[in-house]
Amino acid sequence: MAFEGMVTYISRVITLLVVVMAAAATTAAAAEVFVLTRHDDFQRCNTWCGSGRSLTTRLRKGDIRMAMEDFPKGVFPSRLVLQAVEDAISVMMRDGLVVVLHDGQSNTENVLQGVLASLGVQLILVDLGYPGVTEAVWLGDFNSAFYVHLLIFDDPATVEDFLEWVPEHTWAPRQLLLLNINWSLNATTILSHPRLRHSSFLTLLQPHLKIGGEPAYRILTYETFKPGNKIVHRGNLSPSSSFSSLFPDRFSTFHGHHFQISSWIDDFPYIIKGETLNDTYGIGVNMLNDIANIYNFTYQLSEQSEDGMWGDLSNGSWRGMIGEVKRGDRDFCINVMSITRDQFRAVDFSVPYNVDGFSFLLRNPLPPPRWWSIVFPLSWEAWIAVLVCVLTLPWPLFLLVKLDVASPSQVHRESKVSLNRMYLEVMKIVLHQNSMQPSSVTSVRIFLGVWFLAAMVLFISYTGNLVAYITVPAKPQMLTMVDQLAEADVIPIMLDYGTFIPALLNASKDPTLKKLGEKLLLVDDNSDMAFDMVHKGYAFLEGAEYFRYIVITHRVTNVYFLQEMLFPTYIGWIFPKNTAWKHKFDLYIQRFVETGFISFWKKWLADNLRKEMNLTEGAGVKQERRPLNLDDLKGVFLVYLAGLVAVLVAGTSEILHHHQDLIISGRK
Repeated sequence: MAFEGMVTYISRVITLLVVVMAAAATTAAAAEVFVLTRHDDFQRCNTWCGSGRSLTTRLRKGDIRMAMEDFPKGVFPSRLVLQAVEDAISVMMRDGLVVVLHDGQSNTENVLQGVLASLGVQLILVDLGYPGVTEAVWLGDFNSAFYVHLLIFDDPATVEDFLEWVPEHTWAPRQLLLLNINWSLNATTILSHPRLRHSSFLTLLQPHLKIGGEPAYRILTYETFKPGNKIVHRGNLSPSSSFSSLFPDRFSTFHGHHFQISSWIDDFPYIIKGETLNDTYGIGVNMLNDIANIYNFTYQLSEQSEDGMWGDLSNGSWRGMIGEVKRGDRDFCINVMSITRDQFRAVDFSVPYNVDGFSFLLRNPLPPPRWWSIVFPLSWEAWIAVLVCVLTLPWPLFLLVKLDVASPSQVHRESKVSLNRMYLEVMKIVLHQNSMQPSSVTSVRIFLGVWFLAAMVLFISYTGNLVAYITVPAKPQMLTMVDQLAEADVIPIMLDYGTFIPALLNASKDPTLKKLGEKLLLVDDNSDMAFDMVHKGYAFLEGAEYFRYIVITHRVTNVYFLQEMLFPTYIGWIFPKNTAWKHKFDLYIQRFVETGFISFWKKWLADNLRKEMNLTEGAGVKQERRPLNLDDLKGVFLVYLAGLVAVLVAGTSEILHHHQDLIISGRK
């Protein structure tokens, strides 16, 4: 049986190639054909399509090696059928690479022979009657808009068998043209087959012979949402037909269809609950209302998903709103959904209309003690540099003055030059006090001049910053980056509402994100409890846009957002896989983005929320005029107290030393 199947397969391929080659011998035009029956064939074709190089069998004059007697016997199709196929392929080639599927019947192969004989085209041929074609997973790689599918059939049973057995999402061409070459058969019912509902553009060319009239091919399409008879006649095929006339818009209106939408009415600024469910508003609802008015449909939102989850993959199945849409329980979802790899494989996304991510909320660290204000004007490095200068400069100054014996100053003559005196002179310059009289020695003048200039800069810088630090509290040191949070002794928390973030963190290969995933603690879906934990030192993780909303509405204070956002991604609406009418929503969502409505609505909603909360944009702690208190000047008194202690110690030491000298002198 295996040998007979192989023989059948080889004979079928050879037969079709002979048909094509024989046709090419009668014309100077070159036809490029690729016959797909195996996965290897698809790999070669994929390389050909991607590189622009033809790996197909080239058919030209003089390439015929087989006799015409091997050509399949049968009645040749009429010129009208050939003309219809040629017109259809010519129109389809304007918009992409043509994939021709056929039922393998002799009449169908005759049609292909005639077309290839008159057209120089690039075609991908797939025989639907070949065993195992319904299990060919590579069929799904031709579903993109780059390919235009033409299904030619003489026997609808073969096509129906193929549609019945092929997996639902394996073969779902975006543009599909069905062409019936059997004039005695009305194949209009095939348009309603469930497997064809995923094609955005679906047309049947049905032969029609009116009594007393000219035979013609009628252009029929299937309007999914049209009440009653959904099959609509959109004119006849002609050589002047355009792509838009060959593939008429079957979703120009939704005929008042009522959509069931999966939603979660607590997703600022995208979906915000009003007084009732019908009063819901937000960016997503605004877009949905405008699109509904254009395409004539109604909708019903849901309070939240049935299982109370947002949308994550658990034990191999999707939960939450993603699960509802994927299973077909709901038509689509307008909540914010991040476009990630796993979610993109499960559902279809609209064009992205915004960028959102996840942010951490942390408690403001305690500010440093106010008495440290006398130290804050300079950094520790600057203080060390000043201290080194004060301790070392008196030594070279002392040596220079000691060498000034030729022209001693008045001060030198009145007092003894000592190292202690030089320390006092250096400190006088720093504190802007009267210093020693100018020396007649050039080196001393230069030395003191340079130190005067440096001390002036230090004095002005310190006093200027000191005023600011005393009157305005110093800002505490805050975390800004995710890696800082991962290394800090802070436990991140997140509400357990079924999002993909915990699994994504744990599966991450980035050591920082992996560490955050290991530390992440899931808590009950209670924002108030989470905010209380933030004030106890935890880091709260939530969606960035929504997070700012709940911080405002809960009037949370003494907190800040981590500057770096986690997983910033594009967001969009989600639809069931291979939704035929998704492109109608994409068109207007993209227009909302390009015209700036998304940014406008976001700003308007935020401003409106602040007005309702009696807040102003950028409102913070208002600085009022106040007198300086003891906390502001505590540092000065502490320094003075330390000085008194030093005086007491020094004085006690001197008294004891003087008393000891008196005792010694008395003994003498």
